[in-house]
Amino acid sequence: MSNNTFYLNCPYSEKDLVKSLGARWDADARKWYVPSELDTKQFKRWWPKETKGETSAKIFSVVK
Repeated sequence: MSNNTFYLNCPYSEKDLVKSLGARWDADARKWYVPSELDTKQFKRWWPKETKGETSAKIFSVVK
Protein backbone atom coordinates (compact mmCIF):
# COMPACT_ATOMS: atom_id res chain seq x y z
CA MET A 1 0.00 0.00 0.00
CA SER A 2 1.17 3.49 -0.70
CA ASN A 3 1.46 6.26 1.87
CA ASN A 4 -1.70 7.80 0.41
CA THR A 5 -3.91 4.85 1.30
CA PHE A 6 -7.07 6.01 3.04
CA TYR A 7 -8.02 3.37 5.59
CA LEU A 8 -11.51 3.10 7.01
CA ASN A 9 -12.70 2.39 10.52
CA CYS A 10 -15.23 -0.25 9.55
CA PRO A 11 -16.64 -2.81 12.00
CA TYR A 12 -16.84 -6.40 10.80
CA SER A 13 -20.65 -6.25 10.80
CA GLU A 14 -20.53 -3.57 8.06
CA LYS A 15 -17.88 -5.14 5.83
CA ASP A 16 -20.36 -6.17 3.14
CA LEU A 17 -21.66 -2.63 2.88
CA VAL A 18 -18.24 -1.00 2.40
CA LYS A 19 -17.30 -3.73 -0.05
CA SER A 20 -20.46 -3.06 -2.08
CA LEU A 21 -19.48 0.62 -2.28
CA GLY A 22 -16.09 -0.32 -3.70
CA ALA A 23 -13.80 -0.43 -0.68
CA ARG A 24 -11.02 -3.00 -0.77
CA TRP A 25 -9.46 -5.14 1.93
CA ASP A 26 -5.76 -4.76 2.79
CA ALA A 27 -4.83 -8.15 4.24
CA ASP A 28 -1.47 -6.95 5.59
CA ALA A 29 -2.98 -3.98 7.47
CA ARG A 30 -6.19 -5.93 8.16
CA LYS A 31 -8.24 -2.86 7.26
CA TRP A 32 -10.62 -1.69 4.55
CA TYR A 33 -9.44 1.18 2.37
CA VAL A 34 -10.81 3.46 -0.34
CA PRO A 35 -9.20 2.94 -3.76
CA SER A 36 -7.78 6.17 -5.17
CA GLU A 37 -10.26 6.22 -8.06
CA LEU A 38 -13.24 6.46 -5.68
CA ASP A 39 -14.58 9.49 -3.83
CA THR A 40 -13.91 9.20 -0.10
CA LYS A 41 -17.07 11.18 0.71
CA GLN A 42 -19.28 8.14 0.13
CA PHE A 43 -17.37 6.40 2.94
CA LYS A 44 -17.67 9.24 5.47
CA ARG A 45 -19.53 6.96 7.90
CA TRP A 46 -16.30 4.99 8.37
CA TRP A 47 -13.73 7.79 8.29
CA PRO A 48 -11.24 7.62 11.15
CA LYS A 49 -12.12 10.16 13.86
CA GLU A 50 -9.10 12.37 13.15
CA THR A 51 -10.26 12.99 9.55
CA LYS A 52 -13.92 13.88 10.15
CA GLY A 53 -14.62 17.38 8.93
CA GLU A 54 -11.66 17.46 6.56
CA THR A 55 -12.14 17.70 2.82
CA SER A 56 -11.49 14.69 0.64
CA ALA A 57 -8.51 16.48 -0.92
CA LYS A 58 -6.83 16.72 2.47
CA ILE A 59 -7.73 13.16 3.42
CA PHE A 60 -5.56 11.57 0.77
CA SER A 61 -2.55 13.36 2.18
CA VAL A 62 -3.03 11.71 5.59
CA VAL A 63 -0.42 9.02 6.15
CA LYS A 64 -1.51 6.07 8.23
